[in-house]
Amino acid sequence: MIDSLGGPGSGVVVREPFRVAWYSRPSGGERGGDRIAAAPDPEGGLRFYVADATGHGELGAGFWRRNAAAFDEAWVARGDLRSFVLGMNDRLAAAGEQLCLAAGRLDPAGGLSFVVHGYGVHVLGAGPPVRRFGPKLGWFESSRWGPGGYVEHVATGVRRVIVISDGWLGDDFADPPATLRLVEAMGEALRDVPLEDLAARAFEIGDVRDDDLSLLGTELFSSRAAPVDRLLG
Repeated sequence: MIDSLGGPGSGVVVREPFRVAWYSRPSGGERGGDRIAAAPDPEGGLRFYVADATGHGELGAGFWRRNAAAFDEAWVARGDLRSFVLGMNDRLAAAGEQLCLAAGRLDPAGGLSFVVHGYGVHVLGAGPPVRRFGPKLGWFESSRWGPGGYVEHVATGVRRVIVISDGWLGDDFADPPATLRLVEAMGEALRDVPLEDLAARAFEIGDVRDDDLSLLGTELFSSRAAPVDRLLG
């Protein structure tokens, strides 16, 4: 359905009951360290992730050349999200690699589950934005699961969820409290924006820097038309 493969692109994909918008802009080249993916699963839900590798541009792209096969294998196995993140952490730690990741699943009834690990990705919507900084995958010791680095969340009644990488957030470690306020402001600003306008609005409200940029937004909808799967724009 969507896989940016670290390259540039944007669009809105429609497959009832989901509408998914995405935007990807690598820094200074054709490939970068951010990756966006979304696809329906056999149970009727939508699985998605935004991943932000250490470094941007060509440096980040190198991460995916080394690790994409293992990452894709674990993702398509469709295990529970916690096991997916734990398994990726072990693989990356053994290889000396690092990654920030937000992975989730939205079902047609509005049930959302997601995990976030690392300070390079943020989930907006589903209640308050996720506003925690933590160590990246590959730095994480399994004995340290907890609020310092790993967020696991379940919500109901969700109509829209948006995930952004930290390229929209300026120098996010220079002033973490200010960064978290910007995360919250972006959550409010993007809450009711049409999906096709999310990236344009994010440029207006964000503090864009020389980094890879990724944005993924999905929402539930229904129509009387037959399900479609098409790229708009």
